[in-house]
Amino acid sequence: MAAVLTLLWRQVPGVQELNRLLARVGFLWCRVTKVAQQSLSQRFLAFPAELFERVFKDLYQIR
Repeated sequence: MAAVLTLLWRQVPGVQELNRLLARVGFLWCRVTKVAQQSLSQRFLAFPAELFERVFKDLYQIR
């Protein structure tokens, strides 16, 4: 969830840049962590679209 929120809130252009961000500064409640690019990509592929949609809509209403 922290990855999705960071992806949307910081307008990160893709999973590769999100992975770099996680390795350099971490995000939200996640510490700096090194993970394989492929692992992060697979996690996003398995992420339920409905949950992603709800998070996006909630963030959009805040702005």
